[in-house]
Amino acid sequence: HIDSIDRRSVGIKLTQKGEAVAQQAMDTFSASMNGLIEYLGEEQSNELAELLSKVFLYFSEKEASAAYHSLWDGEDKA
Repeated sequence: HIDSIDRRSVGIKLTQKGEAVAQQAMDTFSASMNGLIEYLGEEQSNELAELLSKVFLYFSEKEASAAYHSLWDGEDKA
């Protein structure tokens, strides 16, 4: 659907079949994560969550820093 205010913007909606496929993928991922949590136990699962949060923060900061420095270097980030 084309946005009536901003014609550059286009909205999409999944079909019923697409919704079913997305739900199946989410269910499969959820089952896999629950299996991992069960395998690791509560303590190691919490440690993993903390480490993954730190990894995400590291890469987010690195990306932000690179974008900032490219502005000062005169590079054009696309």
